[in-house]
Amino acid sequence: MGDRITKADLIGHINKAEQPAIKQYELPKSVVSGEQREERVKMSKIRQVIAIRLKASQNTAAILTTFNEIDMKNVIDLRTKYKDAFEKKYGIKLGFMSAAVQALKEIPEINTEISGDEIIYKHYYDIGVTVGTDKGLVVPIMRSADQMLFTEIELTLVAFDKKAREDMVQRGFHSGIVDEVDSIIIDEARTPLIISGPVEENYQIYKHIIKIVTKLFDYDYEVDGKGRTVFLTEDGISQVEELLRSYNLIPENSSLYDTDSMIMTYYIDQALRAHKLFNADKDCIVKDGKVVIIDEFTGRMMEGRRYSDGFHQALEAKEHLEIQYENQTLASLTFQNSGMTGTAATEAEEFHDIYRLNVVKIPTNVPVKTIDIDDVRYRKGKI
Repeated sequence: MGDRITKADLIGHINKAEQPAIKQYELPKSVVSGEQREERVKMSKIRQVIAIRLKASQNTAAILTTFNEIDMKNVIDLRTKYKDAFEKKYGIKLGFMSAAVQALKEIPEINTEISGDEIIYKHYYDIGVTVGTDKGLVVPIMRSADQMLFTEIELTLVAFDKKAREDMVQRGFHSGIVDEVDSIIIDEARTPLIISGPVEENYQIYKHIIKIVTKLFDYDYEVDGKGRTVFLTEDGISQVEELLRSYNLIPENSSLYDTDSMIMTYYIDQALRAHKLFNADKDCIVKDGKVVIIDEFTGRMMEGRRYSDGFHQALEAKEHLEIQYENQTLASLTFQNSGMTGTAATEAEEFHDIYRLNVVKIPTNVPVKTIDIDDVRYRKGKI
């Protein structure tokens, strides 16, 4: 504290002196191979349906998967044999992280993700390490652990532990320039920004599915207005199966829940929601041959926005429009808090009242040559 030495300074100095010194060791360079780091594999129809169901379950329920039925004896014996020599040479303890990486390689399905109708097998292994601190758990990520040697892994763990306790693990926030910010942080302040890409799929099938849905009676389905979902009854399932066969969409004598036909349940669900829950001129409108979503909070048209998971295609089929490709979310950003726009001055009062932000006009690079003249209105005709 200034030029004075306090009791806290002395205690801190003594505690630091009592800690054993860790031998410094230069990290060896990893050998990085030129192999393909990702592999994309097309999914079968049944696997696509399973993936859709699992994703829906993941979004609605908390799931914890553990692997306890594993014999760790060989790993424990190996560690016991070499841990003293390892600690003596490098000044750190020998752990199990390398064994965990090898175990992940044995079960590649764990290290995968789904993109459209493909499974992406990742041939690299990023390991999350949980570190307990006074402020709670911190989970730094060890990138490409499979490319690291024993010493690199263990030294990285020691570094993570030290940085976590010193609040130095997390990176700084990424940033970007947002255009038309008045739309982002006023009109749709809680809508995430996304980057999307097309998914190649035969969505023309919705033209037939919508025809099937319109032929169902009230007792063929149940509507949950609060949950915004529609369920087929037993009678409805039988009726849908018969209609699907008539359109040659499923084989004769097959069930809707057979392996080759189960994908149809996905299309039926989306078509039912589009036909029974969404109304034109309320939830959406048709403009220039396209379905435009209506914001339920502001009542404004959200041009350029589309529903995901095939639902927008179902709406297009319902309104007898050309069916467009579905987009999948490639990346997203949750909340936005700053940006630029050419029309902020008109909402300056709203920016100040809600966010306590002032609107600053940035002068143009060169003088503006545009001459703004007041509009002139005529009751009849024009001059």
